[in-house]
Amino acid sequence: MEDRRRRPLWILLALMAFALACPAADGTVEANRVRQVTLDTLLSARRAILKSKSNTLSQLDTQLREAMTATTQVAVDGDSATPERLGEMLKRTVRVQNLLAQRVLLLQSIQEDTNEIAGLQSELDRVKSSLDRSRQVMEGHWNVTLMPAGTRGDFYISQNGTILTGDYRLENGQSGSLQGLFVKDQIVLERIDATFGKMGRLEGAVSKDRVTVKGTWYSYDLSSGQQVTGPFTLDKVQEDQSP
Repeated sequence: MEDRRRRPLWILLALMAFALACPAADGTVEANRVRQVTLDTLLSARRAILKSKSNTLSQLDTQLREAMTATTQVAVDGDSATPERLGEMLKRTVRVQNLLAQRVLLLQSIQEDTNEIAGLQSELDRVKSSLDRSRQVMEGHWNVTLMPAGTRGDFYISQNGTILTGDYRLENGQSGSLQGLFVKDQIVLERIDATFGKMGRLEGAVSKDRVTVKGTWYSYDLSSGQQVTGPFTLDKVQEDQSP
């Protein structure tokens, strides 16, 4: 009966272990989310098993203490080596040995579970870190091109959830700060010149590979007689990952 009750849990663990051993080759965000759920479930199951084994160890230690005490009492109280008394001493000593053997096996099993939990936790931390990085879509350096004039420049953007901040410098000498939002792969960035204040905004969509943003820029200066809107492109500068 006990084996039949445990079988569904072990089948679940085996299927999850197989899923962990065969991660998606493309390393997509969705694949990492599935992997995170799988790891969370595996960890919960393993911790439940470890807790059950720890409880069993506590019960076993209680039995062992009682058996050792009883064995000692028989030895101390015995004032003659009768066959009956020697037989009782042997019987209780064998019980102590059996309990000790069970304790060794249980401790080995607990150690294996503890090592596995540590490995699963380490992998879960890695997956979560990867997901955190994937959520920081706009974080980093970008090359900007403002059309139709073809004005180029550099943006540095920091992302905190949906909030974007940063600074910029254009080749025409303009520079300042950036403030905006990132929501569902859409950005709105307000460009604040260091001298003249709010100069305009950029609205665009992030590409599926998260390395390009294309959209439209708008100028707040409607009296300059210059172009007040046009397309723009942001191209992410790939950071050097080497140590």
